[in-house]
Amino acid sequence: MTTSFDVDLLLDTVDQLASKAEQRLFGVQMPDGDLGAVHGLLLEASSIGLLADPDTGRWGVWGAHVDSEGVGLSLAVLRHLGRVCAGLATAVHAQGLGTLLLGSSRRSPGTSAGDRLVAAFSPPFGVALDPRTFGDGLLLVDDRLQGTARYALVADSADLVVLAARTAVGPDACWVVLVLPVGTTGLRLEPTGARIGLRATGMVDVLADHVVVPPGAEHHRGEPAERRLRTTIGCDWLGQAAIALGSAERAVADATAYTWSRVQGGVPIAEHAAIRLLLGRAQHDLSVLAAVLDRHTGTPLTELDPTTLLRWGADARLAAGEHGSRAVTDALQGLGGYGYMDEYGLSKRLRDLAALRVLHGGPDQLVLLRHGLPAAATP
Repeated sequence: MTTSFDVDLLLDTVDQLASKAEQRLFGVQMPDGDLGAVHGLLLEASSIGLLADPDTGRWGVWGAHVDSEGVGLSLAVLRHLGRVCAGLATAVHAQGLGTLLLGSSRRSPGTSAGDRLVAAFSPPFGVALDPRTFGDGLLLVDDRLQGTARYALVADSADLVVLAARTAVGPDACWVVLVLPVGTTGLRLEPTGARIGLRATGMVDVLADHVVVPPGAEHHRGEPAERRLRTTIGCDWLGQAAIALGSAERAVADATAYTWSRVQGGVPIAEHAAIRLLLGRAQHDLSVLAAVLDRHTGTPLTELDPTTLLRWGADARLAAGEHGSRAVTDALQGLGGYGYMDEYGLSKRLRDLAALRVLHGGPDQLVLLRHGLPAAATP
């Protein structure tokens, strides 16, 4: 059992890594920092246990501890890293998604300590709730894999691809979770290309062209596979919301410091009514998002119904898109035109929040999915 002292010690270590990341990434004047530094930072993150280990599944963001202790620690780590760089935090998050899809409570055949994972579960919203939404995702028929999983996240590079595939198109098929080496014949990882934010994270489409699935590649089938998928999707949204919260908190803190340093009319502009309103509303938005994220943090995942988890994840992502994005926008406006200049860093946070707002399900999709979930059981 993790104690509060253990959590504080880990978060202190995370903050030390974040400090290094800030120096290495943003010691140069570039819109997204020195992205060449990301590889070394992820190696350091791995060395201190922040990347979930697919061999034991125990440690790291979304490691097996979430099954017994809840997701609070993972969300706190992502929130702290998000204050420096949302893209770097998303890369750490990506490794954990692969571990979740595998099933973090046991050793996984075919994996070993230090393996980097790509979690491919496209289409990434609604799939485990209504198979009729299944479009051009992955199909496993007669031990052959075909199709595309889009917008999979990668922590720098990958050794294994963890895939969620359907056994057919239609409601009578079931889900299967597979693990394949990146170099498998017919399997290709295609970078998605330039995007506005989260550039410190790799993002790929996973393409399968009649891939022969060897014995032992299948890890889960049917209800266990669907449960892993629901859990992974819910935690994906929660992690994105935590990263958005951390990034928005830093934006508001930077804007507040700036407004106290600028004087107009003989007083700092922080005391002007318009600026006070902007920053006050931003603080309120941060509080709302933090409250949504805190809803079930102390409940072990094994005790959290997958539908409740999905509802919580959808609410958190919607809150991140609305309240997190507005907090960053208000913070940026506190700097006036300077807010859009790269040297102040707020424009990057605005771009990162825009990417997080639509990653793995846009707001309208999430609202529709949220509306279609079964009603919560009443006590």
